[in-house]
Amino acid sequence: MPSSGSALACDASHAPALRDFRDCLAQMGYSPSGLVSLLGLKQEGRLYPLEYRELPRYASILEQTATPLASMAQLLALGIPVDRAAAERGLGPRNLGLLDELGLCSVDGETVHANFSLLPFGDLMIATDRIFPNVDGNRRDASLSSDNLVWRLDQTSWIMARHLIRQPAREALDLGCGSGLQALLMSGWADNVTGVDINPRAVGLANFNARLNGIGNVQFFGGDLFQPVNGRRFGQIVSNPPSAPGLVRAWNREGGATGREVVESIIDGLGSHLETGGIFQSTLHLGYRKEDDIAKWLEARLPRDEYRCLVLKHRSEEEADDYCLREAYQKAGPRDYEIFRRTFGTYRDNLGRAGIERIAFGVVAARRAAGGGPPEIRTDDLQVGKSPDWLKVLIS
Repeated sequence: MPSSGSALACDASHAPALRDFRDCLAQMGYSPSGLVSLLGLKQEGRLYPLEYRELPRYASILEQTATPLASMAQLLALGIPVDRAAAERGLGPRNLGLLDELGLCSVDGETVHANFSLLPFGDLMIATDRIFPNVDGNRRDASLSSDNLVWRLDQTSWIMARHLIRQPAREALDLGCGSGLQALLMSGWADNVTGVDINPRAVGLANFNARLNGIGNVQFFGGDLFQPVNGRRFGQIVSNPPSAPGLVRAWNREGGATGREVVESIIDGLGSHLETGGIFQSTLHLGYRKEDDIAKWLEARLPRDEYRCLVLKHRSEEEADDYCLREAYQKAGPRDYEIFRRTFGTYRDNLGRAGIERIAFGVVAARRAAGGGPPEIRTDDLQVGKSPDWLKVLIS
């Protein structure tokens, strides 16, 4: 289990100040559309994540744009230090003092450093660990590592959020909640929402994000998947879990040799935790040889006499060799060719044993209801395409 490290914390006494801070950001245009326009992005989805390779260009744009919005984007989105005077012009001394008090930023003489990233997502503000941790070495957190890093908002976050089924529920559950994004979104249509994460640092940040956004019907707990909610049932269960085929089953990214291990553990717990008529949704890297491999796998775990199931698969997919090369290169190349070669071989052997020749990304949705019927698989563009009518597909 990852160590907790340090994370943001606040209590009810901070509520008025946090509301003023949010209002200040909104007034200067610190919103998805505002950042898209400022950074010259093609669409909102390109915010999640901002790409490291584009960072010099982003920094250049902001340096040439002397506005409060540009200063806040430089500090809170990119993590590049700004002058204290510029931060105070944008936020005012009181809000800057609040961020310093909470630990979101650090004021060091005439310079302000970001300790966390803060990005808008719809009407929410979501704090995560820094998107680009290497751009500012000030006050490095010795307890923070890849084992407890609270992951940035990325394309899986964006896709999951866009395809959430907005069905009223008495109780909803977000497994592997991370920064709490999906749980906070579900708070808009569920009476009560519970978020669970094995990373204590993530639980702390998710609680902070609930406070920051003034949301009171969400609770976050530390634990492994369903363990903290044993004995409880939910009308909606969602997860954006680690599902990339990899070297290990890792809580923060990789889902085991095939990428399915964590998702399988979640699906296996639905019988004890999903109400009749309830909805389950999860992102998933879909590894297969033949298209119907996915349907057969899901039918074995979500039997048709209990669930109605649908899979929305992204059009773009990778051949196994291409996937293995990309993943191995990120981990080892070009620093050490021999490690790179062995890592590629390990990935390829894992996928070969599992009979996986292609890998795509998708969203799985299931409704618990007798006589569900076989899984239905669709191909769509999950990033820019029009969202499907999930409920109509699942209930019909």
